This record gives sequence, structure tokens and C-alpha cells, in this order.
Amino acid sequence: MPVLVWLVLALPLVAAVGGKGAVWFEKRYPAAYTRSPEYLAGLREPSLVEWRRMSTVERAAYDGAVLEVADDRPDSGQRAAEALLKRHAAFRP
Repeated sequence: MPVLVWLVLALPLVAAVGGKGAVWFEKRYPAAYTRSPEYLAGLREPSLVEWRRMSTVERAAYDGAVLEVADDRPDSGQRAAEALLKRHAAFRP
């Protein structure tokens, strides 16, 4: 019976500590919600020294993140459509 009491008391404690740890780890190393303002604010252009120290994998990850942010800008599609219309309007007979 005392083992059952210890389990009942320890289980919520372990769950709370594990939950707090999981939230901390997700904030530190996000696996999802990479479009959040906190994540995007953390993206800054590395200096040349930092860039040279990066591994190839880190450089590829950085390039991919920057390209995703650039592609998701709301005005990028609009600018592309306007440029296409201007180009087609110039060649109409």
C-alpha cells in the first residue's frame, strides 16, 4: 500500500517537471512554429567569421530558413504578378 501512495504522489510531480522541461526545450530548439515572431527575430545575418565557422549543414539550414521567410512575404507574390503583367503588356500588339 505505501508503494501506491508514493506512486500517486510522485506521478504528478514527474509529469510537471517533464512538462516544464519539454516546453523549455521546445522554446530553445523549436521544431514547430518556426514562423513565430520570436523565432524570426532570432534569425539574423551572421558575420563573415561566423559564416566561416558554420558547418555545411548549418549553412544549408540557415539558407533554407532565409529563403522560406523571403518567399512568405505577402508582397513577393504581388510584385511578381505585377512584373509579369508589365512584361506581357509591353509585348501586346
